[in-house]
Amino acid sequence: MASNSRIASFRNIMKGTVIFGGTQMLTMLVNLVRGKLVAVLLGAYGIGINSPLQSAIQPVQQFFSFGLPTSGVTSISNSSTLEDKTQLYTTVTAFRRIMLVLAAMSIVFMVVSAKWLNMFTFNVEDSFTKWFMALGLAVFFMILTACNNTILQGCRCLKRLAMCNIAGPVIGLFVGIPLYYFMGVRGIAPAIILMSFTTWAYTQWHVQKLHFERVEQSWAETFSIGKKMIYLGGIIMIAGLLGNITIYLINTFIRSYGNIYDVGYYQSATTVTTQCTALVFTALATDYFPHLASLKDNFHKTL
Repeated sequence: MASNSRIASFRNIMKGTVIFGGTQMLTMLVNLVRGKLVAVLLGAYGIGINSPLQSAIQPVQQFFSFGLPTSGVTSISNSSTLEDKTQLYTTVTAFRRIMLVLAAMSIVFMVVSAKWLNMFTFNVEDSFTKWFMALGLAVFFMILTACNNTILQGCRCLKRLAMCNIAGPVIGLFVGIPLYYFMGVRGIAPAIILMSFTTWAYTQWHVQKLHFERVEQSWAETFSIGKKMIYLGGIIMIAGLLGNITIYLINTFIRSYGNIYDVGYYQSATTVTTQCTALVFTALATDYFPHLASLKDNFHKTL
């Protein structure tokens, strides 16, 4: 029995690795095509504007997500293995409510700090302040998208999660490129917002297909349930935030001592590199993590 169980487990792991490995390869190809089209339509100057904007909002998203998209997988995965689904519904409800609050806080932060972000990123007074304010909506939907992906990953809905992972780059290709073509550089911020919204809408559709039951829950109960996720998420957030801040500072440094064109050339090169290395790591982390999270309290049973 133990041998059959291990064989079945191995097959599931291989299935997940093949699914997400193929997904990541397709994502890489779509991103390469999209990057080429963006480079042609916007040129080095346009990429030099787009990259600092993206690297500026990523730390904001990372901070206000508070590591919950990763720590939440553990709690949801543990709850999904129970026969009684009440705890799963309760955990998902608490997780969604906390993520919604954090997403709303991110909009407030982007509006309040837009002028400072503009000056630090581009050192041009008021030129991109309104862009940063508007990008608060993009951060909002990015956080909610991460929330939906966490739910799918925790419930081990591999096919749905794979389709959601593909959706982002594909949406970026078919939504962003027309805006760049007709609006040029002025279409960068609208494209980011529209892509984040449509990606969220697609992941939301997949989560709705899981038919989670509504659970009446007070805010005290929400934070009591989410307390463990918040503690673990804080540590994860700090680790991830350091990486995103580093990318932001590098882009800012290149812009300060070079120009916008240099940022565009640098970003084009790093995009190709990171897409290739992510092929393996994303495939492994996406499927292995929920399995390990569900077994952490019963490790002796796996030996």
